[in-house]
Amino acid sequence: MTNEHNKDYVYDGRRIKLHKAELTAILLKRFPYYAHLLPQLKHVFENRVQRFIAVKSFIIPGSQAYKEVPVLLSAAAVQLTFGLQEFELPWFRYIRVHAEEYFADDPHALRVLAGHVEENVITVAWNHFLKGIADDRDGANVGLHEMAHALYYQHVIAHNGKRKGFIKELSDVMEESEEIYTLRHNYNVLYSDYAYKNLQEFWAESIELFFEKPEALQEHYPELFDNLKELLNQDPLNKTNPLLP
Repeated sequence: MTNEHNKDYVYDGRRIKLHKAELTAILLKRFPYYAHLLPQLKHVFENRVQRFIAVKSFIIPGSQAYKEVPVLLSAAAVQLTFGLQEFELPWFRYIRVHAEEYFADDPHALRVLAGHVEENVITVAWNHFLKGIADDRDGANVGLHEMAHALYYQHVIAHNGKRKGFIKELSDVMEESEEIYTLRHNYNVLYSDYAYKNLQEFWAESIELFFEKPEALQEHYPELFDNLKELLNQDPLNKTNPLLP
């Protein structure tokens, strides 16, 4: 349906008619993480993308939406959570797309955003999202970045820390992150200046680096790399079979 107030198209994931061949073609063409996987893991990935789509609504500018949009946005979430049993991020009912970078809804400051997470909505700028998935080696991926914020919120705020095993491993990640964050001026490698805005941005950028520059992250921050492996149950150095036993 179309929202007449802001000219957005609300794409109900439950009503998307997506054939397996369409899904596979989109992922093979546009999503490198999926393309590298072993055939049996590709099948698992596809099923998770379909399930993720079915529990979300996608708010897209214009009067129509293309199936590529919900598929690729859902794939970003599935990539991050591929090693976890819970992957649907149920707190977040909506995923909003802007055609390009947009202004934050902040009366006190003029800020231009490529993505953000607020209330039960994950928002991304489509041009930045596509750029992020087109190059899976540059360490910049707004899809992973915003899904990382959503994953943190899902477990720490929405679940109120009830998933004790995940929270323990997340605490290890955040403790190591805080140590690196504090020593920024002594040892500032890999991370952008924006990562040092606060620990939440450092966490999200760590996720980007974990998947896109795993060798460098392991070399410079081995404890953080190992903590992220344990948390996400993935080894990004093994592209064909990243899931840990």
